[in-house]
Amino acid sequence: MEILLTNLRAVGEKTRLRIIALLGRGELVVTDLVSILGQSQPRVSRHLKILMEAGLVERHSEGTWAFFRLSNKGVSGVFVQKIVDNILKEDKTVLSDLRKLTTVR
Repeated sequence: MEILLTNLRAVGEKTRLRIIALLGRGELVVTDLVSILGQSQPRVSRHLKILMEAGLVERHSEGTWAFFRLSNKGVSGVFVQKIVDNILKEDKTVLSDLRKLTTVR
């Protein structure tokens, strides 16, 4: 039960849900998320840290780049995939983020 509570706390904030929706489309670097979300790098990094501590997001490095992606491991991986599957595609903020994602890529 503790894992579920940790996961719920981690996604229980609008910016973190936006990050989950974006990472549901593929891995991104912090600068991509900063550009899309219109928030500062420290703030985005803090949200990513919370999501990683909950086991919902994973980080991997390639050279000097740090990439973030959704976890696909264990209970947290199943949980985060369910969240992605159920994020409202009609939400204006999510739709705007997805359009910006297309531009960033």
